Amino acid sequence: MRAGPGSPGSQELYEELTKLVKGSGVKVLMHGNADLDAVASALLVCRLLEGVSSSCCLYSPQGLSKQSRELLTSLSLDIPLCDSLDNQQAGVLITVDASNISQLGVNGDALRGAKLVVIDHHSPGSLHTMATLLISDESAPSCVEVVLSLAAPGILKLKPTEATLLLTAILEETSFLERASISTFRYIVKLMEMGADYAFAVSFLRQSNDEPIDKRAARLKGLSRAAVSVVCGQLAVAVTHVGSFEAEVARSMISLGADVAAVINDERVSLRVSRRALKLNIRASELAAFIAERLGGEGGGHDGAAALRLKSPNQTTIDKVLGLAVNFVRQRCGDASG
Repeated sequence: MRAGPGSPGSQELYEELTKLVKGSGVKVLMHGNADLDAVASALLVCRLLEGVSSSCCLYSPQGLSKQSRELLTSLSLDIPLCDSLDNQQAGVLITVDASNISQLGVNGDALRGAKLVVIDHHSPGSLHTMATLLISDESAPSCVEVVLSLAAPGILKLKPTEATLLLTAILEETSFLERASISTFRYIVKLMEMGADYAFAVSFLRQSNDEPIDKRAARLKGLSRAAVSVVCGQLAVAVTHVGSFEAEVARSMISLGADVAAVINDERVSLRVSRRALKLNIRASELAAFIAERLGGEGGGHDGAAALRLKSPNQTTIDKVLGLAVNFVRQRCGDASG
């Protein structure tokens, strides 16, 4: 699917979605430690299905991120949370902002046999293959935009606080519009027309991005433990391990000069690649799948950022991940130079 405001394809998908959901209860599943994009997308799904579904609630077995909880509190916004996941009680299960089962923190058996709708903006994963209905656009900078693309003009009614939640999620997911598309700006205008407070969103994100000591400590520890290898004489591959904040540590390693960064936290590995690496066709989502296939697990994400979960992490994982990352990069930069 190619998402876009009011595009014919998205309207057909919306009609398919409403036909599947009509009169049924809906549970919207978010990935663990659900970030703003996941929470906003899930709430938006419920709002989009008002009057179509008999009920709609949000479920995240591993809870919401600290930032998500703080924003909901700041906006005095309550979201309808499910007590549990039971596909016998829910007529339809909808996942948002996740491509693999492992991201959800639930047993895959809980999804099998259910009417499953997958709404996503990542590279294809195990969830995509299970979907009764797949609504996905890898080119969309945020999952919120994929859901917004389903709404025909006039069909969506949001409170100003809800519109502000969506706007804040888009700003965060696109790094203050650094990764925005033309459609992103159109959606922002629509949200502001519904009462979204742009100044509040910017102020909240700037304040929440003031880093606590534990996050700064994780960055420093990750950098001090990093194993680095230079590949093809031009690309730096760095691998390290931390106890938390693996995505932030990976982002820091890229900003400090790494072209490929892999940060391990128990069974989870966060990956980032630089613009220089992207020009050589080195994509984080493909690297995640490459490593997961060889070490056992699931991986996926975007061109510039991805993650994977390993089934059996152990003490040699760092060396293995570094070796696999180096081999992957060597293949790509070798092809590019040839």
